Amino acid sequence: MSPFSMQIWEDSEFRLTQIIESTPLPIFVIGADHTITHWNRACAALTGLPAERMIGTRDAWRAFYREPRPVLANLVLDGAGEDVVRTLYGAKVRACATVPGGWEVIDRAESRNRWLNLTATPIFGLDGSVIGAVETVRDISSDKYYEFELQYRATHDQLTGLPNRALLSDRLDHALRQADRDRKPVGVLCVGLDGFKLVNEGLGHPTGDRLLKEAAQRLRACVRDGDTVARFGGDEFVILAEPTSRETLASLAERCLAALAAPYQVESHESFLTASVGLALSPDDGATVADLLNRAESAMHRVKAQRGGGYLFSEGGGQEDATRRVAIRSALVKALERREFSLHFQPKGGLRDGRITGFEALLRWSHPLLGSVPPSTFIPMLEETGRIVEVGEWVIDQAVAEAVRWRGAGLSMAVNLSARQLWQTDLPERIAHALLKHDAPPDCLELEITESMLMRDPEQAIQTLKALDSMGVRLALDDFGTGYSSLSYLKRFPISTIKVDRSFVSEITTSRDDLEIVRAIVTLGHSLGRKIVAEGVETEEQRQILAGLGCDEIQGWLLSRPMPADALECFMRQEGPRLGPA
Repeated sequence: MSPFSMQIWEDSEFRLTQIIESTPLPIFVIGADHTITHWNRACAALTGLPAERMIGTRDAWRAFYREPRPVLANLVLDGAGEDVVRTLYGAKVRACATVPGGWEVIDRAESRNRWLNLTATPIFGLDGSVIGAVETVRDISSDKYYEFELQYRATHDQLTGLPNRALLSDRLDHALRQADRDRKPVGVLCVGLDGFKLVNEGLGHPTGDRLLKEAAQRLRACVRDGDTVARFGGDEFVILAEPTSRETLASLAERCLAALAAPYQVESHESFLTASVGLALSPDDGATVADLLNRAESAMHRVKAQRGGGYLFSEGGGQEDATRRVAIRSALVKALERREFSLHFQPKGGLRDGRITGFEALLRWSHPLLGSVPPSTFIPMLEETGRIVEVGEWVIDQAVAEAVRWRGAGLSMAVNLSARQLWQTDLPERIAHALLKHDAPPDCLELEITESMLMRDPEQAIQTLKALDSMGVRLALDDFGTGYSSLSYLKRFPISTIKVDRSFVSEITTSRDDLEIVRAIVTLGHSLGRKIVAEGVETEEQRQILAGLGCDEIQGWLLSRPMPADALECFMRQEGPRLGPA
């Protein structure tokens, strides 16, 4: 090379070095043999390796993979073909679909906590061969983390951190495809928290959010590593179990119910929640995502209709059930306005003298097209939509008006109070207004409350019940023995009556366990000065056993089925509307 050419080369080399050093971007240059010829200050700052250590070596990529600076590199070669890439980097590259015309460097040392984008411009010799490359490096970690954050937000519930409906559907679809190949069933559990909306209304949304997060943690602790717990929206969760069996699914449902039933510590007091669980199993209940989810949800609603706190398997026909639920929910909006509701009355009778002691007012709905809709179907919907408050006030008004007709006989009228009504801060004033409107004495009205309702916020419940009790209104604890009450609270509730749940009474003649449970309830109730009423009495044998146990009153088909007001009047005019001597 002539001195003049050498001077040109040295000047060019000097200018290239100056340009590379002055740029704030990390830049390095490699030759055809992968030897580093230039390594600027920005590269040294990024890697922590000075130029004097790197120039002349072939460790460019290892420098970027040094812990704790691993990198996922997208290599863009200005449209260069695979032959150029292979020349520079050998077999350690593959096509990168995320970057048009890009290549991804493969290295086992990468631990994916930093992402760099490397743009390489090949240096060609006079003969067109690749003699090196100038590479610029850009840290794109923040972009990657933002991308991951967006993806996470799109697939996960922000409150609980659980997969959301979209991610669950995707996983369920994948599981069903796998199940079809392996011929192993997939199970779905739809879990609904009973009365959770009342927690939000009574205790506030921050408290409700804390309970939801704790419920999510409890559900996650119940499942296997390969299962998915997702929040389906509101107070509903869905569990995907794969693979599974009917027995395994039932066992999982029982674990979930037990976990969710444990007390929740809310600020200075305990709260209690029950849950309704619906189960569906492929392929019997369907082979698509929509089929399984619809049928599990339908089964869950059937549990809620039975007052919750249990699980049921799908019986098929999920789409038909869903369609009917939509029709019922729509028709409920105008039911009160169109006077489609009515009250039926079921008598209660004393076991000592056999005389009628009072009635329970029961809401009924007859729709011109849907026909007679069971209370177990429409009352949970009234609760969910909030219409139960308006309808509940109508029930109290009508029941008090009917009670006035029988006040001379000293008969009381019992009304089931909804959970939403119980948590109204002005409930005592509303009751007082109804009594005043019909000039009715307070003791003609008896309000029935379930123990699970009371235990959601015992302290507030005690205040409300004491206000009602001071007015002279009677209070009864309904479905006793089926919830999660505490005896320490039971003695503080100003209730006058305990009603034994029909589930214990129905088997009292054949189950010694149920017999002893009823005996214990009667003994406990009497020791606290409460009257004991047994529900669901249908046979003479049941009546006799209850009389022997010391039960005070009974209610059920043995005495009478629920009847409309005109039939009740005929019933009371008869000679013997009584049970006969015990």
